[in-house]
Amino acid sequence: MKYQIWLLYHTVFFTSLVFGLDQCLNRDEECGSVDEQRQNENVIDHGGWRTNRQNVVGLEGPCNIPRLDAQHLSQGEFLKKYAYAEPIIIYNIDNSEFARLTERQKMLEDWREERVVLSSANTYSYTRVPSTFGDYLETHLRPQSLESLGNETLYLFGDIDPTTWKPLLDKYRQPQYKLPGHTAALSFGLAGAGTGVPFHFHGPGFAEVVHGSKRWFLYEPDREINFNPDKSTLEWLEKYFFSKFKNMPILGTYTNTPNCPKKRSPANAF
Repeated sequence: MKYQIWLLYHTVFFTSLVFGLDQCLNRDEECGSVDEQRQNENVIDHGGWRTNRQNVVGLEGPCNIPRLDAQHLSQGEFLKKYAYAEPIIIYNIDNSEFARLTERQKMLEDWREERVVLSSANTYSYTRVPSTFGDYLETHLRPQSLESLGNETLYLFGDIDPTTWKPLLDKYRQPQYKLPGHTAALSFGLAGAGTGVPFHFHGPGFAEVVHGSKRWFLYEPDREINFNPDKSTLEWLEKYFFSKFKNMPILGTYTNTPNCPKKRSPANAF
């Protein structure tokens, strides 16, 4: 069984970092090797979305958010213990059909010419750039660089037409857990290794990693944290996190991995 992972977040102040995948490499030579064996050593591949291992970041640190098996978590227990109390990870979820439809080649076949709107990867995401899905993959989808600001980084995250993308979104199996007084609104994103919007607010919701891996950094919404909303999350991680924020609640999700390790080395990340 493939392990999909949901993160339930409440009203939190958080940032996130794509560290395992979702970078699209278009040609074999861009993987750093044309030899199949060397590619296997140097490149991580999930569903055709390929990332050079040298661009994998954010693996260090604890994973301290409770993990619950969906096969043993009822709606009643979810509401009583977790829905209003704390963020949790729910694993053992099967969304294999949606995962198949979002493999790189399949998405290019179905959605290459579809128009999309790219957002800047800063707290307020105020920059909007029209593009096509195919052009985004071939032109913009790259690993985050420490030399690039968040407001200079464009990625596809959330700003999609729900009517246009309905055939794909309808294939997504939503969580069986419901929050009274709330209705679901589906969206999806695709971003390069090391990217992530700096700290921002979110209300209640689920976030699922379908391909690749992602780490969320959660912070209590009524506590102040110093950060530059236009700097990249990668810069914040590299320059500030390990020295100043090691006690904040953080978590990492590892797609298709049933256990959340306390520490993993890049070589054993997937």
